Amino acid sequence: MTFRILYNDELRGFAHSKIIIALWVGLPLLTLLIKFIQPDTEGMPLLFFAGAMVGSIGGTLSAVMLSTMITGERKRHVYDLFLTRPVRRGTLLRAKFFASLTCLLVAAVVSLGLALVVDTVNGVLMPGLGELLGGFLLISVVGLAISSAVGILFGVLIKSTALSAILSLYLGGNLLSAIIMLPTMLLDGQNIPLFTGLLGVLLPTALMVVAVRVFNRKSL
Repeated sequence: MTFRILYNDELRGFAHSKIIIALWVGLPLLTLLIKFIQPDTEGMPLLFFAGAMVGSIGGTLSAVMLSTMITGERKRHVYDLFLTRPVRRGTLLRAKFFASLTCLLVAAVVSLGLALVVDTVNGVLMPGLGELLGGFLLISVVGLAISSAVGILFGVLIKSTALSAILSLYLGGNLLSAIIMLPTMLLDGQNIPLFTGLLGVLLPTALMVVAVRVFNRKSL
């Protein structure tokens, strides 16, 4: 069973998930709600608020969703079926990671795009707004990737659904996703995108490698 088949299967499953549907609808609505509740943002583009919201809410929910999903599937012995087929355990986790990340990016792009439209209509424009949008999208991708990898790792490590949800909520949604702000604090403007991108590749990759190795050794 190839990665593409598993990826498409997971993608269909996430597309019908209540959490993903809530993110697709909820994040854009929250973007508009921020503007409605506080129409005067003191000249700050709505894009700033949308970017922070996507990274925080989207990252937290993705970590909790993946950790509890994997823990629940292990309890229900869902993976037993795959042991009878020529599929590697690591492929299962990678398909789940990329499928969830794809769905989360849809919500991020819609929310940031909507914020950009609102800013344009209201004349809240800044020099280099296109570059700013790209920066927020990069930060969102990195944050969501880290949080998703954390959720998968906890789903593999922990048997308790409640405990995996709590740890994912704290670490995936807050502590580890905050690491993406380190390049902004430590580096100058030109190097921030490069190091943020490297962080978004290296850290999720390391977490997924650990998750796959643990998953390979665990009894399903």
